[in-house]
Amino acid sequence: MQIQGKLGSGPELQPCDPTQQTTATKITPTITWPTPAAISYGTAFSATQLDATANVGGTYTYKPALGAIENAGNDTLTLKFVPSDPTYTSTTASGTSQVDPDVTTTKITSASRDLIYLNKKGVAAATVGVNVTSYMPAGVVSFVASTGEARSGTIAPATGDGGCKIVFSTTGSRTVTAKYNGDNNHVPSTSSNSVTIVVNP
Repeated sequence: MQIQGKLGSGPELQPCDPTQQTTATKITPTITWPTPAAISYGTAFSATQLDATANVGGTYTYKPALGAIENAGNDTLTLKFVPSDPTYTSTTASGTSQVDPDVTTTKITSASRDLIYLNKKGVAAATVGVNVTSYMPAGVVSFVASTGEARSGTIAPATGDGGCKIVFSTTGSRTVTAKYNGDNNHVPSTSSNSVTIVVNP
């Protein structure tokens, strides 16, 4: 901003034409951003978490953005606010959001009873399927028979389906259960059901 003025001449004054240059200081907006409640992995960020307000109108740009899904952990949120009023300056703010591992449910999808026979080499095999319900589950599922046999298989994140082939060398009936081992984003869980496998000679 420029201020100009003229001083007249007189017995004690000399003619002059003074000019003063000043710069207006912009106002910093006040940002209010409450700490959001924890969410589970697989929950997209929404206006519930990205809900900052300012004492002047403007544009809010968040990172992570609206709709983002972040890994479990203590997530840092940042905001850039650009006011629509030119007398205010742009500003930034930050916060945190706790993302908890998602709870899982593991269920054996094979028939509840399977009858198999030893082959000429004295072994028999049964394939046991499983499903892990959660958002994009990944990792390993362990299968354990009541007679001690154990195997592991992987899970397809898109569907939660998986399974493995368990080999037996003794006859008789046994019960097989499954346990999803979980990972950083998923809580482990044990199958709520089981499958009975009967091995005949």
